[in-house]
Amino acid sequence: MQYVVYDLGERQRGSIAEIQLSAATNVRLIDKVNFDCMKNNREYNYYGGYVSTSPYRMNIPETRHWFVLIDLVGQLKHSVLVHPPKLPNA
Repeated sequence: MQYVVYDLGERQRGSIAEIQLSAATNVRLIDKVNFDCMKNNREYNYYGGYVSTSPYRMNIPETRHWFVLIDLVGQLKHSVLVHPPKLPNA
């Protein structure tokens, strides 16, 4: 399966990745260590799965370097936007 990769860079815990999709497909949120494992055909872990609603929001669980992978199906249109974590109440 072909996929597109969005490199989110270093993101803080609590940030939200908002994924826009024109059709249902698999979406994975994966950190750099696991992304490297995936590219080298080793076992890896990720967050996400089959997504049928848009926009789809994923919480960034830890502060580190993250990627979003979207499986390409048909003429799928896609985009990813990252929102920073909410500030604590004053």
